[in-house]
Amino acid sequence: MGQRIDPQVLTDPADRCLLALARLAYRGSSDKQSDQHWFITSAATLVEGYADGLLRSLVEMSDMGKSRFGSALLSAIGDDPYRAWDSRLKWLRDGFSVSVKGDKATQGFLTLVDARNAIVHGEGKLTRLQAGKIGQLVNLSQDLKRVLDIDLSSTRLVFSPTSCPLAVAVCREFVRHLDEKALEVEPRLKTYGVH
Repeated sequence: MGQRIDPQVLTDPADRCLLALARLAYRGSSDKQSDQHWFITSAATLVEGYADGLLRSLVEMSDMGKSRFGSALLSAIGDDPYRAWDSRLKWLRDGFSVSVKGDKATQGFLTLVDARNAIVHGEGKLTRLQAGKIGQLVNLSQDLKRVLDIDLSSTRLVFSPTSCPLAVAVCREFVRHLDEKALEVEPRLKTYGVH
């Protein structure tokens, strides 16, 4: 599912993430709800690991930590850039001019993150935060259906047979897009850390 991605235009971490997603897709998912929850959570976690590594590489390449002042700033910031997707996207944009927040690939991936959050924090149901406002609930319900073919029964996620393959496609597109945008800003990422 999805377009073929040329590994020659990717960073090594992006290529490894896409290979891990391919292995996940090959393994597949059964119709059991627990398998579908595991699948969605695994896909989102693989991409999160890639994005955190990308952000860490950009920080290292910036040489920020080589000065006393830079080290103090990094220490003060701590794990804030890695706590949530809004934070990751903010730091990528503000710190490194890698801006992907409103892009279609990012919006699709953030819908998958919403599904993952419902699984992890709501035991398969939308959390109070996700379902708190009617307008937000309607939009999220529409996004889940459009992007991942997930319906809501009240606030419980109801997967279709295409939900897990769609999740992999959404992840692949986001990784490709983020990697492309990061390489436009910092081409050294292509060879950074490769020996």
